[in-house]
Amino acid sequence: LYQKLTDDSSFTINSIHYMTYEGDDEGKMIYWHSAAHCLGHVIEQELKGSLSDGPAVKDAYGGFFYDALLPEGLNHESINLQQLNAACKKFVKK
Repeated sequence: LYQKLTDDSSFTINSIHYMTYEGDDEGKMIYWHSAAHCLGHVIEQELKGSLSDGPAVKDAYGGFFYDALLPEGLNHESINLQQLNAACKKFVKK
């Protein structure tokens, strides 16, 4: 992961391990991590926020979060969650 790939780079995949969300803790963490990146992108691009901390969390509830500095006049109460969700879905479909 630390070597830059070039046009003449090659590599071999020896095995593939499929993970699922249900019953697979590692699969859930990967899903939450990826979902956090989607949310982070929308916060930065659509809301013009600045991200701080936002890991996937492994506790009794699981999931992910982002701490973000939002532009003046915008806060967690003024954000339309349905529009935020729609923007995340649009980004994922890209």
